[in-house]
Amino acid sequence: MGKKVLSFEQALEGLESSVEALKSENTTLEEALLRFEEGMQYYEKCKEHLSAASKKIQIYDKVKKELS
Repeated sequence: MGKKVLSFEQALEGLESSVEALKSENTTLEEALLRFEEGMQYYEKCKEHLSAASKKIQIYDKVKKELS
């Protein structure tokens, strides 16, 4: 996957691709391990995006309450 900046959608698509490869009966053990590691990287990137979005929503909610 590398250190390329991925959008949430790209990371989610990569995670889904990794999951599908792991479900395949034709995946070798070595490939499964690589896809699992790759999937975990995509998972962490998704988690980062969701955490950032949650923090923004909390800030917006706080500002909204202060303006009310």
